[in-house]
Amino acid sequence: MESDQVTRKAAAMVPFKRLGTFVKGYEFNDEKIGSAFEFDGLALPRKVDSIVDLILRTVLDDDGYEALAVGKRVDHDNRRSVFILVLDDDDDLEKLMERPLPKPLHWSVERIMLVLDGPHVYKPIG
Repeated sequence: MESDQVTRKAAAMVPFKRLGTFVKGYEFNDEKIGSAFEFDGLALPRKVDSIVDLILRTVLDDDGYEALAVGKRVDHDNRRSVFILVLDDDDDLEKLMERPLPKPLHWSVERIMLVLDGPHVYKPIG
């Protein structure tokens, strides 16, 4: 997810939370979104942005995640920035990588797993 517009909308929707240096969670996957809604998610990024916006406004419960962020996966070189549903954060990369995410996931996160990729650890941008 590369759109600044979706990032601004998402930032306006959730309360501010200062995050650690690294975050763990799930990224919205353009290809999976396209597949779920029967279009080419890589060729139509604005349509993906609209669907993510709709998911954030109507499907995802605020109690299901800690924050929303834009970042890059720590296990990939020069990977593009992605839009992240943050479930955990820490300043210590190793501790965060070893710590499991809470089980079970919140019901609203479970509902959208078909369009998410992860869990992964990311370095937030900004």
